[in-house]
Amino acid sequence: MKYFDKNNKLTLMHKELNKIIRKLEMWEISKNLFINLYLELKNKIDNLFKELNDYKNENIIWNLWHIMRIEDLIVNILICEKESILNEKLKNELNISITDTGNSLTKEEIKKFAKNINIKKLKYYSDKISKNTINLIKRLKAEDIKRKINKINLEKIINGCGVTKDNLWLIDYWGKKDIAGLLLMPLSRHIIVHLNKCYKYIETKSKII
Repeated sequence: MKYFDKNNKLTLMHKELNKIIRKLEMWEISKNLFINLYLELKNKIDNLFKELNDYKNENIIWNLWHIMRIEDLIVNILICEKESILNEKLKNELNISITDTGNSLTKEEIKKFAKNINIKKLKYYSDKISKNTINLIKRLKAEDIKRKINKINLEKIINGCGVTKDNLWLIDYWGKKDIAGLLLMPLSRHIIVHLNKCYKYIETKSKII
């Protein structure tokens, strides 16, 4: 089962956003559409945290981390051109050893990561990222959406261990996008894809029980 198939409300919202986001005269409509879509997705994420209170599934935890870390890197370093929310203090509070997106973690490493991570601090990280993203979108103007990414900030992600050496394709991928492209992917579509995986894990768990 796909929770966000082509006829799902959130998928249709994303499809409409894709049609209009680069039309400068429609930016205010696009902005409101993105915010509404994003808040719906954040609500789905919050529901997953409630699931984790009863069932600490390593796959869900990894997907949540992956969503958050990418969003943090994209919004703060690439779009806002500042530091990411994740710093050494928060990293220690989360009780994690990585600062990257988690793409290269093996199954065993994911299990260890999920076992050790502080879920309450992960929720805190999620909330802080979301608040920051919404504030960014509200500040963006029509002339911003076709702005290309500064290569210096892509290098900043690499130097700050935001991605691992075997995942530098992410840097190439993000570097080809403008702000509108990043809002579409990964800041909305990417979240939909990984939420779909999370809810699939929950469905599988329910069948086993």
